[in-house]
Amino acid sequence: MTALARTTREQNIEEISVQLLDQLYYSGYVEEMSIIDPAKVEWELAQMESQFSKNN
Repeated sequence: MTALARTTREQNIEEISVQLLDQLYYSGYVEEMSIIDPAKVEWELAQMESQFSKNN
């Protein structure tokens, strides 16, 4: 996998994770939490992203 493909894939996984968190809680949750408690949203995104295989 090229560096560009890997970067694109990581961005897509992050976008999907943000969308899923917004669906789980409420629309705009990630944006609001990144202002209120950035450490919490970073942790939640990392947990969500860990569900995706990065080997394929």
